[in-house]
Amino acid sequence: LQPLQSELQQYCLGQINRFHRSDLFQTHFTQFQNRVYEILCNTQPGETLTYKEIAEQAGSPQAARAVGSAMRRNPYPLIIPCH
Repeated sequence: LQPLQSELQQYCLGQINRFHRSDLFQTHFTQFQNRVYEILCNTQPGETLTYKEIAEQAGSPQAARAVGSAMRRNPYPLIIPCH
């Protein structure tokens, strides 16, 4: 967790605006949640996506509500950004 602590400090100091996603977190999520979170981690700061757009990018175009559910369950909102 040391690299994460260092990144949190850099984030709070305004030195970085995104985190390197750790594989540590992937074990806690479903495959769909991982796809959603990976899409979110790859969005640019200030970019917005709808649940439908995220669902389409995740390969499940009819799963907008499931994207919303994944967002609601995101336990790391600083590391995995909100849409």
